[in-house]
Order: sequence, then structure tokens, then C-alpha cells
Amino acid sequence: MLQDEINEVLREFLRETFLASSQTYCCYCGDEQISIGCCSENHFQTFADMDKRTQEEFLDGEMP
Repeated sequence: MLQDEINEVLREFLRETFLASSQTYCCYCGDEQISIGCCSENHFQTFADMDKRTQEEFLDGEMP
């Protein structure tokens, strides 16, 4: 029970942190943009620009 609450607080903290960030991520693999292209593509977006489903999937990958 306590672990579930801790996970929810952590998830919300991460959500707020990513929403405030201007970091962009590859639309295909989710990696941070560190060069002009990734996955042979050049489509990047911020966390705030992702749709809700993609945001949730992204957060799933960030959770311990």
C-alpha cells in the first residue's frame, strides 16, 4: 500500500518535471535528442507535446 503511494507521488513528480522541461525526445524511440537525427528520422517533441497515451508510456519507462 505504502509502495503504491510512493510510486504515485514519484510518477506525478516526474510528470511535472517533464512538462516543465524543454528537452525534446525522438517520436519513434523516445530517446533524448542529442543530435540532428535519431532512428534515421528527425522528428522530435517535448513531453508536453506528446499525447496523453504517449506521456503515460514514457512515464512507465522512467519508473523504477
